[in-house]
Amino acid sequence: MFSIFKELIRLLSNRETTSQLSIRTVIGVTSAVLGFLIVLSILFTPSGQQISYHFITDNGLNNVASAFLLVAAATFVFSVQTIEKRIAGQKTWPWMLLTFGFLFLAVDEVFQVHEIIGKIMEGYSGAGPFRSWNTAMVVLYGFIAVPIGWLVFPYMLRVRAMPELMLTAFLFYTAHTLIDSLVTESSSLTHVVEESFKLFCSGYLALSSYAAFVWAVSKVSRKF
Repeated sequence: MFSIFKELIRLLSNRETTSQLSIRTVIGVTSAVLGFLIVLSILFTPSGQQISYHFITDNGLNNVASAFLLVAAATFVFSVQTIEKRIAGQKTWPWMLLTFGFLFLAVDEVFQVHEIIGKIMEGYSGAGPFRSWNTAMVVLYGFIAVPIGWLVFPYMLRVRAMPELMLTAFLFYTAHTLIDSLVTESSSLTHVVEESFKLFCSGYLALSSYAAFVWAVSKVSRKF
């Protein structure tokens, strides 16, 4: 147990000496951009449609933006993997795990994979304690994310602000999931709030990955 805390202190000390971006500024800008996208999604609601149109349709602005941010997150962590492998000679499997995870979520966002699986499962049995199989799949994604986060945590800890940003993204996902699970009578407002939380989750995943990318690039700059 003592060795675990010792390693934790070492990693925290290392990341404090790492040249990093002004994370407060980036968080502020990212949050403002995400908020602006949400406002646009509401303002550009087609005539005769509910304000949740861009939040619940497959090609809606909110879903497209979320998928784009997830692809950006995958691109950033894949770049970190490349730098760690070629320059630093470090283990790269954690970054590849995150890359595939983000890409899967992006594909799910575009092609509604969990909704398709949910519809198939509904033909065989009920969803038990969950409102629907779609809700059950969303909760399952969250449970899968926990052990993955535990595996990659020691590697993320080297990057200033990355674990905190990842945790913030997970909290947004939790809020999204709770609304999906607990709200029995959905409305346009609940759809907007639920999908807005999902957009912020994607945004903070991209931001945490960007922090890792800047960290990796700074390592290259110091080496050369």
